[in-house]
Amino acid sequence: MDIETLSTAIDGYSAKTNAGIQALTGNVGELKERLDKLELSKNRKGTLGNDDDAGSAEPSGWIDQKSGKPVPIIVKGDDRRTIASKIGCSASPEFSLGDFVRGAAGFKTTPEVRAALAEGVDTTGGYLTPSFLFPSVIAALGPSSATLQAGARIVPLDAQASTFRMARVDTLPTAAWRAENAAVAESEPTFGVINLMPKSIAFQIKVSVELLADAPNLNEILLQVIGQAFAIGLDKAALIGAGSGAEPLGLLNTSGINTVSMGTDGAVPTNWDPIIDAIYEAELDNAPPPTAMLAHPRSWKTFRKLKGAVELQPLVPPPEVAALARYSSTHLPITETKGSNTDTSSIIVGDFTRLLIGLRQGLTIMRADQLYAGNGQVAFFCHARADVALEHLAAFCRVTGVRA
Repeated sequence: MDIETLSTAIDGYSAKTNAGIQALTGNVGELKERLDKLELSKNRKGTLGNDDDAGSAEPSGWIDQKSGKPVPIIVKGDDRRTIASKIGCSASPEFSLGDFVRGAAGFKTTPEVRAALAEGVDTTGGYLTPSFLFPSVIAALGPSSATLQAGARIVPLDAQASTFRMARVDTLPTAAWRAENAAVAESEPTFGVINLMPKSIAFQIKVSVELLADAPNLNEILLQVIGQAFAIGLDKAALIGAGSGAEPLGLLNTSGINTVSMGTDGAVPTNWDPIIDAIYEAELDNAPPPTAMLAHPRSWKTFRKLKGAVELQPLVPPPEVAALARYSSTHLPITETKGSNTDTSSIIVGDFTRLLIGLRQGLTIMRADQLYAGNGQVAFFCHARADVALEHLAAFCRVTGVRA
């Protein structure tokens, strides 16, 4: 075989090989795209909850009047990829929260982090985290939040908006039968207004310079710490917030929700009747049926110890009560005053998907220069802005006067 023939054969083989590689690359890319779509579409267990029916809450149907776009709602069961899809940001972050914090601390970092730090400086001198880090922070809230575990929904608020306003129906109109040519009976709905006005919540963390420089799991640790801190603060606001000054209005201080009393001076539960009465209040108002109960651990200990008067076996709750998920929160006080007693508590029974937490899309991290430099530590102040609101007042009932 001469040189020219051999060269022609090699060129032909090379062309076929390149074509094969391109086809294989295309198939791999198509397969990856299908897998990504499958992962986003399937209803799998996420970091906001582990129930089999996680993520079953329906879309809100709300439309942003300014943009005309649907308002994204983050529900129990949404994982980081799903959250990213809902708020329209990348599901593959350019860098991690740990990388961002290292950059904010002045450590050597990547061009991408330096660019984000340069663009994200806010009026307080802190750094606004990029939007693609928001899903990771939100996903980290769930495991530490009783209200999110119970089904509360997060409404991501645009960083440019100071308020988010929507209507709610407090009282349904009554439809009445009418004779021919007779007037239609007057019965108008009562509309309320939900105003989500983000308020500031913040905390401080200290990290050693060695940890910042060397820890390979810094991102996971930071997400855990930040998630727990904000989850605890949001839970406290959602349950007992005073609604004055810098605090959102919490469930226990919201007028218009249903109540069931354990008596003038309160009482120690001897059966499941108070929970049944709370379910009845929702039914009476044609409100969404309760999905969960939330109480102080002391109250659940009392209920778990209930026994039948004769057989002395654990008192099994009725099916309607047993179907409700039970969650604990030490934010619910055990020092409420009921008549002559000051050691009572409350249980909240309701459809917790009607509890909304408006959260600004942005976490600000501010480095406290030299504050703990003498200890070899770098301090950071973490700021977020959030508010709490109830979509349907009658969907919640407070059982008061629960003693141990």
